[in-house]
Amino acid sequence: MQETQNNITEHFENMARDYDYWKNKNWYYYSALKSIAARYTTGRKNVLDAGCGTGDILLSLNVQNALGIDISSAMIAIAKEKGLKKNKNNMSFLASDITTFSSSKKFDAILLFDVIEHLTNPEKTIKSLSNLLTDSGIIILTMANPHWESILLLAEKLGLKMPEGPHYRISSKNLIAIAKKNKLKITNRDWFLLFPKYVFAASWLLNNIIGRLPIIKRLAVIQLFIFSKTE
Repeated sequence: MQETQNNITEHFENMARDYDYWKNKNWYYYSALKSIAARYTTGRKNVLDAGCGTGDILLSLNVQNALGIDISSAMIAIAKEKGLKKNKNNMSFLASDITTFSSSKKFDAILLFDVIEHLTNPEKTIKSLSNLLTDSGIIILTMANPHWESILLLAEKLGLKMPEGPHYRISSKNLIAIAKKNKLKITNRDWFLLFPKYVFAASWLLNNIIGRLPIIKRLAVIQLFIFSKTE
């Protein structure tokens, strides 16, 4: 397990230099993630971005205070530089393992975007994050729809998306069970981006009309889960 964790850390350390290149290449997808983050952090005072990468999603938010953590110190260095350039004095970044991260501060919103598939111990991480929540706080979690795995692997081989590195697609059923075990309840679940590339007019139609139909939207690439504490 430790060897796997080392492999994950090494992968993201090596990806740090090109991380923003891949985000810019797939800007339409990352714009959707930013929109989701903005929607659910509005009005929240203290936000934690667990697995923040180079900080773009967190830096795009209008929140009172925020902390971004990531296992890659190289990515955190880039995030800090961006924060300084944007004068985001209310945001800080720290290199830390999400699974073992602890803080005396409680957060009323925690982002976990496209991270859980890269964790060696998802249950330990969910438990750790639940302990960091205020009583009214929420965990906003996204992960790739497992139905897209073969498409994502093909896109990676064709150089159309960022290499994933070591990962495992946890099922929705297992994720919800882990959350329940750690005294979290699911308060919202949704799916976004049936077509994760920008094509003028077509993307809007597929994602905002066809992709919002009750059954069809479950085929979209982004799965969203909102968890809150049980009473």
